[in-house]
Amino acid sequence: MRNDIPASIVADLAAGVSTLAAAWVLRPKSGEPIGFTDHDRDLMIEGVLCHALAGFDGGEIENAIGARIDQAGFTAAFDDRTLTGADLASGRFDGADALFYRIDWRVPEHFILLWRGRLGAIRRGAHAFEAELVSLKTGLEHVVGRVYRRDCGAQLGDARCRVDVADPRFRMAGEVIAVPAAGEIEVSGLAEFAPGWFAGGTLIWETGANAGQSLFIRAERRKPDTALLTFSENAAGRIAIGDRFILTAGCDKRFETCRTKFANTPNFQGFPHMPGEDALIAGPGFDPRRDGRSRFR
Repeated sequence: MRNDIPASIVADLAAGVSTLAAAWVLRPKSGEPIGFTDHDRDLMIEGVLCHALAGFDGGEIENAIGARIDQAGFTAAFDDRTLTGADLASGRFDGADALFYRIDWRVPEHFILLWRGRLGAIRRGAHAFEAELVSLKTGLEHVVGRVYRRDCGAQLGDARCRVDVADPRFRMAGEVIAVPAAGEIEVSGLAEFAPGWFAGGTLIWETGANAGQSLFIRAERRKPDTALLTFSENAAGRIAIGDRFILTAGCDKRFETCRTKFANTPNFQGFPHMPGEDALIAGPGFDPRRDGRSRFR
């Protein structure tokens, strides 16, 4: 990371006519880094080739004082040379380091590292994506230990939850019978499960252009003989009739769901009986007995 500003850049800024370009570099936890620039030709920054993309927009950076999280973002078109929809869906770039530079395109060795953070939420479209970037301050929001809250703090099927998600009661194999719209598929075989059983769950593709990737099931709507599954985002590749998948039931983290849907109350990782706001604002009771319990009757 450079702490000095090259003299050529200082002079360039003072002249009022800049030859500076913007560039972003993403460094995943595994694999090679990739870069983008809004210049009209590729630029090399610290050993990373930043590709000139016609659909690249560097957006803006919001710096905050104190512990409030800094935010930035950019949009770019998918490109086989840099980043494809399958790359994002694979999760390889989840949490990747993100670096923002200003570079003198006449002398690429002269640049400034202006901002550093991590890749956050990504919204994928058919031909492009929009990436949200958050600063390193996000590490201050990391939860250590347990949080005192009503809903469950575990993930379905993890070591604390202990639900066996391979159980046929919570898992189903199927295939696509229709693709009514982007981000939606029609399936059969859900009649043996209660309506909404897989809403909030996960679909993992076994075959087709998206094999090995997963999608979050935002909603499930029943029809007389079939069901429509809507995803929170579009699949990276084309969904075709006959593509096979595995569905895992959804969990909304409520104690009632843990009890009635999964029969797993001993492992519920929340505090369902904690007093709510009604207890905090309740006045004294009218019962003449005052033994400490009348307030909550």
